[in-house]
Amino acid sequence: MGFRWGSCGKNSVLHFNWRLLQLPVFLVDYVVAHELVHLHERNHTPTFWQILGRVLPDWKERKDALSHRSAEMLWCTDSDEANTRIEE
Repeated sequence: MGFRWGSCGKNSVLHFNWRLLQLPVFLVDYVVAHELVHLHERNHTPTFWQILGRVLPDWKERKDALSHRSAEMLWCTDSDEANTRIEE
């Protein structure tokens, strides 16, 4: 998984980062909905965001909240850096 919250892999298999367990439910809902939309639209096209908007009209606020929350989280890695940031 690296530092992604989720991904849509081959054969439409969805993968989720275990660190989602540290987040509030409304942010987990955003990540899950985001990946479910990828089952229909593989890339972040305008159509992708339109579909996501039908499911989560406040997706932009949730996406921003996720970015802010992830910037505040500490991530343990094998490297010498104690504080590694997560990407969307």
